Amino acid sequence: MRGNFRHTLGDAKLLFGLYCNRKNIKSPVKGTFDKSYSAINVEEAGALLRGAIILIVTAIEVYIETILEKRFHSCLNTAKTPEDMREAFTAACESWRQKKNPSNLDCEKSWAGMGWRNLICDKFMADIRGFNNPNPKNINRLFRLYCNTPDVMSQCAWDKMPKEEVTKELERIIKIRGDVVHRGKRIVSEYTIVSDTDVGQAIVFAENIIRCFENAV
Repeated sequence: MRGNFRHTLGDAKLLFGLYCNRKNIKSPVKGTFDKSYSAINVEEAGALLRGAIILIVTAIEVYIETILEKRFHSCLNTAKTPEDMREAFTAACESWRQKKNPSNLDCEKSWAGMGWRNLICDKFMADIRGFNNPNPKNINRLFRLYCNTPDVMSQCAWDKMPKEEVTKELERIIKIRGDVVHRGKRIVSEYTIVSDTDVGQAIVFAENIIRCFENAV
């Protein structure tokens, strides 16, 4: 289950390792690249750090999608009636009605028998395709709807990082990624958009929060 996460976070570690080596500083993260390189200039440093932070958030996003899909299909396969997945069914029905503007007879035909399963599955796939911001609110919503897990983020905590701080840190990392993606390159002399501390902490954070999700679901 961690395959895509490891691959994507590995790319982030590679970029961060290149940055540390070119800056001639020791990487605070295990498993980063350790070859020697010539001195890095300011533009190269910024590009490596921006690329790394994007990949870190992408790694978290990919893992959440993977574990959601596995857990969702498990819940759906064991559900006997729509009542077993009430919130997901309600959301799927509302979405279907908005798209189709159906009559009551159309609804009965589409949802008859095991058709309700297809309805929920279609809504799940649409939500996953639109899942491009793994913030705490979105994560909780998807796990609540499709995995019958009310507040998965409340189960994310570890030594020196209580659940409230985990939520804040995830939001902070996502905001940094958003600044990089949506605002583009900043003038380095004005301020630095991503620091090596940001990236190092984000890598460790990603590995810790994924362990929490594995235990939670």
